[in-house]
Amino acid sequence: MVVFFQEWCPPWVLHAYSTVALTPNLISLVQHDFNVGTFAQFGDPSEVVRINHRTDFHDMSHLAIRQYLDAENFTDPFILIDEHTAQSHAVWWVTTTEDSEELTARWYPPVTHPGENFTLWQSHILIQDLPYQFQLLSGGSIFLEDIIPGGRYDPYDPHDPQEPPFTEGSDYATSDGARGVCRPAVIDANYSEIMYTADPAITHRMGKPPPQGAVALTPKAAELSGLVGPQPGTP
Repeated sequence: MVVFFQEWCPPWVLHAYSTVALTPNLISLVQHDFNVGTFAQFGDPSEVVRINHRTDFHDMSHLAIRQYLDAENFTDPFILIDEHTAQSHAVWWVTTTEDSEELTARWYPPVTHPGENFTLWQSHILIQDLPYQFQLLSGGSIFLEDIIPGGRYDPYDPHDPQEPPFTEGSDYATSDGARGVCRPAVIDANYSEIMYTADPAITHRMGKPPPQGAVALTPKAAELSGLVGPQPGTP
């Protein structure tokens, strides 16, 4: 068995833009909620938000902003603040206009609107939920339709207001929640060194709601690796 303690790397920078004027209160709200979602109060965050002042984007459509940034060779997904963010504490996660077979097959043929030759793939999401969902999306653990209401079953409509915004309902304000999401170590173990457990002392540290069970190191393997001290009764 090998245990890798992950060295802290520079955080991912997620760029944010706005369709409305950026007041100090609005900037503080977005930064505060985002920091809560990264568990920044308990350690170095793995993502940070950079709010860009682009007055030329005010009152522009989401699709127009995506195409404008594409023309500037910025093709990464981005956060979009709108006129409802101050009340809803939600933003848009804007990804791509790529109409690939992979995307359209998962969503059925998307709804098209007159005058629009591209489909904008985006999700309306609570700010606190965005950092962790970004990790899952970028790691391939979930797809965008997993955080869009009805995305698995209904044709995707880029104009859908997606209300209420997506939330997983996780607790981002406690250190218990941080332990359930932040993973400071990676363990590569043989089958004989792991076991299935439903011990609440373990499962309740894995997010909310906690899973019914989890895979954990056997007490002997955990002791031999140095992750824990000698355990009473361990053969």
